[in-house]
Amino acid sequence: MSYRRFFESSMVGFYRTTLDGQVLDCNPAFVRIMGYASREELLACHALEFYFSPSERQEFLEQCLTLGSLTNFASRLRRKDGSAVWVLENVKPVLGQDGAPAMIEGTLVDISQQKFAETAHNKAQQALEDSETRYRRLFETAKDGILILDFKTGQIADVNPFLIEMLGYTHSEFVGKKLWEIGPFKDIPASRSAFGELQTKGVLGGLCLRQLSNYSVLGPHMPATSVSSRGDALATERPQYCA
Repeated sequence: MSYRRFFESSMVGFYRTTLDGQVLDCNPAFVRIMGYASREELLACHALEFYFSPSERQEFLEQCLTLGSLTNFASRLRRKDGSAVWVLENVKPVLGQDGAPAMIEGTLVDISQQKFAETAHNKAQQALEDSETRYRRLFETAKDGILILDFKTGQIADVNPFLIEMLGYTHSEFVGKKLWEIGPFKDIPASRSAFGELQTKGVLGGLCLRQLSNYSVLGPHMPATSVSSRGDALATERPQYCA
């Protein structure tokens, strides 16, 4: 009696089907997860209706029977309305009187929210990586000298190949130094004053300074950029030109 009460009240979905797909039993949680109105309505269904293709059901059965059980098995099932629900299943075959598998018995929980959040995160991560790749390509091939600076200190975080070639310094001679420690900017008071004006106004003469998170891009009048970064990796988005 206590087992039946647990079966009926659990938030975990319980089900039992024959190998050929007849649904023998299920609890209210399984009915709710699969989007049916009642246990009776669901029991009238064939297990194939819970999958988007017969091959998915077949692959599931083959894995269960071959391995002897499935633990924390993530799968996508089809709800009554045709929408997808992601579940985590624990499944085992039940042997018949002849010792051969006769039924499948399992439990499942709905992990759709976690799965959709994971998918959204992966898409955002991919978009970020794509943006960084596009930015890096523009940075490397630009025919203008561009520095990436720490916005607060003026320390150089990166420099593009055009400026390296133009000034004759190596990449390592730029990176880690303050802007006014580099030859063309070595008038320290003037360079600090100019950098302060750039910080405040964003533009100075033919230069434009754009803050991106903790870093800034210093170069000629250029498209405004917004951060899409990890550390100093930046991405260009929706150009808006400096005034």
